[in-house]
Amino acid sequence: MIFLINENKTITGFQTIPKTTKAKHIIVTDEKIIGLLKDVLGFVQLDDEGQLPGDFYQVALIDKCGKEVDKLLTEKLTELKTQSDELQSSLVGEVPQVEKETWLNQEQEAKAWQLDNDYPTPVLDVICAQRQCEKSWLVEKVIEKANGYKLKAAEITGKRQKLEDDLKVICTVNGLDSEEKNVSSLASAIESLRTFSTAIEFSK
Repeated sequence: MIFLINENKTITGFQTIPKTTKAKHIIVTDEKIIGLLKDVLGFVQLDDEGQLPGDFYQVALIDKCGKEVDKLLTEKLTELKTQSDELQSSLVGEVPQVEKETWLNQEQEAKAWQLDNDYPTPVLDVICAQRQCEKSWLVEKVIEKANGYKLKAAEITGKRQKLEDDLKVICTVNGLDSEEKNVSSLASAIESLRTFSTAIEFSK
């Protein structure tokens, strides 16, 4: 079996003999070693003398598993952020953007007016005139909705952060935050990450 090598002395592919190649390569005849090399293709580096290191499989497998852990962690964190953003968006439903842009002013004016009825409330005044409603009623509704939104947003944020903490625990329990890593701990972390649920659920 011919194993192809790149400029960094990393084995990147293979061909079956007698097919020849002009690319840098090594020839391996041991079936067991051939099987191991195929299993960790792209993670095996030759030593300074251009030979396979004696512990090549263990080293390459650790590197391969480490890359898989990094990939899974990134995927899970991305899933969490996406879900969190979608849930936050669902809180406002089909509210037009033009209305959302007045929310901060509405809340500021409503809270200030509650403390001082002489406080100017230009945004609330326009809304009251169009809805033909009392300002005191509108102020209560604005504050109630603002507080409700913030509580739901805080709940979503807290649950997302808890799941992120759980992901960190998986890494800590398996010693992935230390320099010394082994195949067993990496394999355990991979299995835990693959089955980790990123579902964010909150009370209605």
